[in-house]
Amino acid sequence: MIALYISPTSPYARITRIIARDCGAVDDLDEINPPKRVVNGEFFEISPVARVPALVVQGRLIAETRDICAYFDETYGGGWLGRETPLQQTYRHVVMGLLDGLAVWAREVKRDDALRDASIIEYERHRTEQALRWLDANALACQTWNFAGVALVVALEMAQHRGLMAADRLGELAPDVMAWVAAQSTRDSVIATRP
Repeated sequence: MIALYISPTSPYARITRIIARDCGAVDDLDEINPPKRVVNGEFFEISPVARVPALVVQGRLIAETRDICAYFDETYGGGWLGRETPLQQTYRHVVMGLLDGLAVWAREVKRDDALRDASIIEYERHRTEQALRWLDANALACQTWNFAGVALVVALEMAQHRGLMAADRLGELAPDVMAWVAAQSTRDSVIATRP
């Protein structure tokens, strides 16, 4: 068995979990949800930065979302990373920036009111809107069920699930993207990995 260390709420771990299911790697995986944010916790023995996702294959650590998916791609196939055109590379970059910003926004919203920084929330809201407009303008060239497509679905489901942006607002900003995301959201792998 291969150990995939995850958190059920981590969008980055969810990307790896969806791709693992779709490429057939899931049958070889033991998904482990380790205690996190524990000083001197055992997870530091697995990953020196104690972050998920983390994949351990024959004692070797693979600790970045895209690198884990590259391992699945090389071992099980599926063309998850494949050759990208310059536009597809930029699309992936914008999708990952969108996901990163949503993660920061979600973390900030979770803080106690006294600790919450409204300027961070406003910045991430603005960044999300800009990214969605760009993604929608380039949607037809890049809507593929690959690494970037999986990350896009994960990001926009997270935006809704965590109450950052309602589906109707997302639809106003990016109607083509949201139509595509809605279609992908019915996949078994997407449903099985929802927090």
